[in-house]
Amino acid sequence: MAWKVPLDHVVTNGTANPACQRLEGAPAKSDFFAAGDEIWNIAGAIEIEDDTNGHFDPFAPPAPRKEQVVDADWLVWNARSRKLVGRGSWSQLERITRLIDLESLPKLVKVGVEIHDGSDEPRKVSILTRSGVSWSLRDHSIDIQGTAHFPKPDGLSGNRPAYLEMTAAWTRGEAWTESVVLACTSLPCGSPRSLAIWEDKEGRWEVRAGANVIALDGTPVTRLRQLETPAGLRWIDDDSTERPPRMPLVGDLFAQTFPLPGILIDRMDWDETDLPDLDYEKDATVFPGSRWLDVRESLALLGLPSVEVAGFQPDQYILRIVDSEQSLDFIEEILKTDRTPSTVAELSFQSSSWNSKLQCPSGRQVSIFRSRNGKSRELLRVSPSIGSSDRIMDVSYMLNLENGLQLDSAITISSGQTHEIASQAQAGESLPIQLTGTIKAVTR
Repeated sequence: MAWKVPLDHVVTNGTANPACQRLEGAPAKSDFFAAGDEIWNIAGAIEIEDDTNGHFDPFAPPAPRKEQVVDADWLVWNARSRKLVGRGSWSQLERITRLIDLESLPKLVKVGVEIHDGSDEPRKVSILTRSGVSWSLRDHSIDIQGTAHFPKPDGLSGNRPAYLEMTAAWTRGEAWTESVVLACTSLPCGSPRSLAIWEDKEGRWEVRAGANVIALDGTPVTRLRQLETPAGLRWIDDDSTERPPRMPLVGDLFAQTFPLPGILIDRMDWDETDLPDLDYEKDATVFPGSRWLDVRESLALLGLPSVEVAGFQPDQYILRIVDSEQSLDFIEEILKTDRTPSTVAELSFQSSSWNSKLQCPSGRQVSIFRSRNGKSRELLRVSPSIGSSDRIMDVSYMLNLENGLQLDSAITISSGQTHEIASQAQAGESLPIQLTGTIKAVTR
């Protein structure tokens, strides 16, 4: 396994520390090493700050360091890749991960905003900022202000969202401007996502935004840990890959594979020497390859429901569970709480003369404004409240359109459902306004 951290995070004075030893070559054949690499044995030099405050403060006086005993086959520093690389049992590597404490690394948020309004080129801006710090970016045609922050999670997980509060305004021609106010929205790490769309006789525009949480050297948090498996190198904390489909078995049983979620990693103290080997005689293809450990009882101790079979493969960092489809649905909801810690409401308004689509988290608000000749009008304001089951929500909304329609109301709607919230008669024809609400998880 490799960890992308600065050497001085774990070793005082880096390679100048007398306990560090320069090696003549790599300790073993591995994809983490290349010919000519500068390799240092640091197993006897690990010292971790005794953080009594429970949080990282880069400007506080240095905390006293405690020497740590590393129990592994070996632990080295690769100066070329600037990674710690270690080999050992799964439990040994997890103990090293806890010692390193990747969550204590200082981090930044890189926010990108795009405005697509029919111009020859979309307007794109980006800014690098600290979590919770207000920022602004202006030029002759745009004015964007906001705050991005990311909460400390319960466990290490690459796909936790950043939260963005933002006001974006931009000119359209010389006489008027459009603007969207996002009281708060959730953004998964990754490329910009659509947050607001408006379309009417004046044209169509779309505001997109994305956020990436990175370490000070620019490494995304999804690239801080890497595992060498028989199939090659794999990023442990990257959720961008799709999970394999469920495998139907005999009767009403299914097998499902889960990348080991952070919500379990931080609560586990498993040692493979204490766990029995898994012996699943019904179908050898369900648990193929190298050694699988029987973790059925261990999962129950962590609060998961009892299942038919549960196997953990240490060298692949995967968990495979056999049970009924209903039970797997329930377990998936539990395990994904760390990987997808929030949901958003996607609200679509449709009418014959205008359309809009907005994303907004529960309890927050999104507004769209249009200004002409110095006079501002709030065209639309919505605020959803998502129920605990993530299947139903209340939606408060206000419309104040330029055709004279004014509407202020609230409804309750099931996810995926469409309601006709109002209709307007023009030239003897009824023109309905429809609202569709969908509850979506914040994922890649």
